[in-house]
Amino acid sequence: METRKLMQLYLHNAGGGDAALNLDSEYFKEYIEYLNKEYDTKFPNFINEKNLLAFDSNFECGNLDSVYVVNENEYNLLMKVDTNTKGSSFWFYFKVKGLWKSSS
Repeated sequence: METRKLMQLYLHNAGGGDAALNLDSEYFKEYIEYLNKEYDTKFPNFINEKNLLAFDSNFECGNLDSVYVVNENEYNLLMKVDTNTKGSSFWFYFKVKGLWKSSS
């Protein structure tokens, strides 16, 4: 079980030592169940998944937190908050795949 191994490594390196490696305890049961859940995103019938854009910010300085599809042509983007601010974002950095030219 990959999730258990990752949690054990994290807890060990976080200073918990060998005492933190007991993931069978009742304390960790809820966390392990949550992390092992498989989620399948389902879109409404009016959205064609083939036309959706693919967003990515999994690279250095990428600050896109999440993307919500409104419809095939509209997305709500949430940016990560800039460091040392009170909740502001002064820049954005992410990439988008799947753009297509409009016929109009």
